[in-house]
Amino acid sequence: MQKTTESGIIRKFANVVCEKILSNFKPVAHMTQEITTIYPGRRYGNSLSTGLYAGAEEGKSFTSVRNCLVPVPEGVTVEQVTEQLKKFPDSVIQRITSNNINDVLTKNDEWAMNTINPETGQPYKTLDELKDQYETRDKEGNRFSNGAMRVSAVGELLDESLVPEYSRSFYQNSYVEDKDLREKILVEQPVAAMAQTLRA
Repeated sequence: MQKTTESGIIRKFANVVCEKILSNFKPVAHMTQEITTIYPGRRYGNSLSTGLYAGAEEGKSFTSVRNCLVPVPEGVTVEQVTEQLKKFPDSVIQRITSNNINDVLTKNDEWAMNTINPETGQPYKTLDELKDQYETRDKEGNRFSNGAMRVSAVGELLDESLVPEYSRSFYQNSYVEDKDLREKILVEQPVAAMAQTLRA
C-alpha cells in the first residue's frame, strides 16, 4: 500500500507481519510493519522561475519498523494469525503522538490504574509507570519533546521549557492516518536570536 501527501511525501507500507506469540499473562501477537518514507527532492525551478535545469534532485528515503502487541485467542499460532492478516490487506500499525499521556491510554490502561492487584495490594499500573513506558526515547534512551531532546539517558535535564512527548502504536484492520497531537513550539525567538548573531 502507498499513500502520497499533498506536499509530495510518499509513504510505502509493507504488510503487517506477526513475528511471534507472547503469553506471559494473556496471549498477544507481536506485530511489525516496515514503512518507507520518501521525501521529494529539491526542484531546480519553482512557481516563479523556470529554473536553469529541468527536473529535480532524487528524493531521500527513510525506512522504519513499527511494533505493537495485539490480543489474540488462547492457543493461536503465528501461522493462524498470518492467515487472519490476509483478510486485511490494508491493515496498518497507526502511531499516536501527544504531549498529553491521556491521548495514548486505552480503557484497559484506565482499568489497570483503578484496579488493585490482590497479590500486591497495589494497582496493576500507575500513571507514572505508564508515562515512563510510553514517553518517546531514542535508541540511547534520551527522552524527546516535539522532536527536541529534553533529558539525557542519565537523567540530566537539558531544557526545562520542553514538555514530555508520548507515543504509542496501535494495530488497525484498515488504513488510518497517524495522529500527531503535539503542541506547537514557537521558534520566533530562537530564529530572531540567530539572525542577530549572523548580523553581528
